[in-house]
Amino acid sequence: MLAVGLTGCNLPFPGEYTDAPLKLSKVDGNLAVAYCGDPGTLVFVDMWVARRSNTARGVVSFEASGSVEIATGAVIDTAALPAGLTVTADSGYLSDPDNIAVTLEVDGVQSFAQFYFEDDVASIEDWQPKGWMRADGTYSEEPCG
Repeated sequence: MLAVGLTGCNLPFPGEYTDAPLKLSKVDGNLAVAYCGDPGTLVFVDMWVARRSNTARGVVSFEASGSVEIATGAVIDTAALPAGLTVTADSGYLSDPDNIAVTLEVDGVQSFAQFYFEDDVASIEDWQPKGWMRADGTYSEEPCG
């Protein structure tokens, strides 16, 4: 008997994953992610940053894992993680960012979104969000608004 396994790869393209339950902003100057999905147990969060000069490759800038209950509307501040999550990678953020890809896993389901920056954003530190950015580039005042 011959067993064959198939794997697939779902590559992100601009405009995809715009319905992900994630938003990006800053809290006290630090990157933060708002989770707008169903409540559950968060076990993983990571952020990959790609430069404009090389958008095909990103680097892990931040990663945390563990186990913590998360509610709809929860804000995950990368500088003040909830108890139960531990930083596993924190290499800082590249200059001249093109986009940040964010993945969260809650109750075995991964949510993914890519957030694209305007051309004049020289660094994450310089980025001044207009509220909470959705993956389609629009903003809301409230984390899950």
